[in-house]
Amino acid sequence: MKDTVFLEKLRFAATQPSIYLWGTFGMRLTENLIQQKMAQYPNRYSPQRVDYLRTQIPDQPWAWDCAGLIKGILWGWEGNPTLSYGGAQYESNGVPDLNVSGLERNCYDLSEDFSNLRLGELLFYPGHVGVYAGDGTVIEATLDYERDGVVISDLSRRNWTRHGKLNFIEYGEEEPELKTFLHVEKIGLYLRDSLTFNSRNKASGKTLAFCPVGREMEVLEFIPGLQPDGYQWLRTRYNGVEGYSQLDSQCYYLFRK
Repeated sequence: MKDTVFLEKLRFAATQPSIYLWGTFGMRLTENLIQQKMAQYPNRYSPQRVDYLRTQIPDQPWAWDCAGLIKGILWGWEGNPTLSYGGAQYESNGVPDLNVSGLERNCYDLSEDFSNLRLGELLFYPGHVGVYAGDGTVIEATLDYERDGVVISDLSRRNWTRHGKLNFIEYGEEEPELKTFLHVEKIGLYLRDSLTFNSRNKASGKTLAFCPVGREMEVLEFIPGLQPDGYQWLRTRYNGVEGYSQLDSQCYYLFRK
């Protein structure tokens, strides 16, 4: 599979309802699937986790674990609810059933130097795998950071130890990675130390820096959902200072370079 197609399918999986389920590679969550995985991996499913999983069945999320996300995509998962496993076929396309260690053994150009990280490479630390998606982000199936399922995470959230190119992915020539910036067009923009708000839903985080009209700041992460003030917020960097800034489309605009 070409690296561009691989990343496109991963990004699509991250937009779909999903849940973390040990031993899965893109199946619809059902009571039968829960029972099957409980019997297969009894030490991985606490009563509390099973109770929670059952509450999610009506939403029909796709079930994944971290290695299963890589394999499911390579096995042909396309998110089609009318097909078994969303279109994936077990051990198809010449890709065997590998755990995290097996995926790492099937990587080349393995490195602990993250300055040469490229799009579509697998990221590893003991017992976990993700995929570098650019702009300092990782696509992974996880149950960490109060998030559950396939998510787009910040690269710095984990202490990744190695990265490498997977043998089953065709890596083309890499184009220079573009970064996202926020241009301050009308009203100067504050950079705050936290996403905190007062009783009137006004931002109350400590001011770390101020970006004047005509300048720009780098966007490091889009904060999911609207905050109490009704706006989208971003994690940003300005003059070497990192913090949080509000996005108001009437006053600022985004661009890439």
